[in-house]
Amino acid sequence: MAFSNTTVMSGHGNISLNDNRGAGLPLLMLHGTGASKDVFDVQFQSALANQHRLIAMDFPGHGGSDDAADPEASYSLAGMASVVVDVLDALDIPKVAVLGWSLGGHVAIEMMRSRPDRLSGVLLTGTPPPAHGPVALLRAFQLRPEMLFSSKVHFTPSQAQRFARLCYGDFVTASRIQEIERSDGRSRPLIYRDLTSVTGLSQKAVVERSALPLAVAN
Repeated sequence: MAFSNTTVMSGHGNISLNDNRGAGLPLLMLHGTGASKDVFDVQFQSALANQHRLIAMDFPGHGGSDDAADPEASYSLAGMASVVVDVLDALDIPKVAVLGWSLGGHVAIEMMRSRPDRLSGVLLTGTPPPAHGPVALLRAFQLRPEMLFSSKVHFTPSQAQRFARLCYGDFVTASRIQEIERSDGRSRPLIYRDLTSVTGLSQKAVVERSALPLAVAN
């Protein structure tokens, strides 16, 4: 099914999204760090597109969306969750199912905590919900040296390629690497700081306590 690209205004700048404007339960797809909405192009060509309204958006500092004017506000999990709510409001969608990959899954978990009223269910992939602190985050993931790049502001060309290989394995393309190079590196240490924080409610606790339908596909 065909989809259109459009831009909506949020409290964190212009947000680029793809939308097939289909019928059925809306499904919002949220990408990972350094990626863009284009990683979900295959879903728009799948049977899902005949059954659901599919939407894929670029987080601030990624893809076709604006870089943050206030990185501290926009590049937090709470900030990105508020962007999602702004997008849903702009599209007049009261409630949505979310497919969150990696960072997108962590943002979905933040919405399970702060805005469960806007969610009908969540599917996580590549998103282990961590408990508190950096040790818990390290335990949640299978460690590889390239994971250390996720908190770096600047990538060398070699590091961008290695990070792409970590994210996409044998499916790395030049466009995936370009997406990483385009992304606002200021977002990475701020997101990492949020995920390793020892304050607030851990994401592990959020998913354990939430009454929302939740699936994990790894």
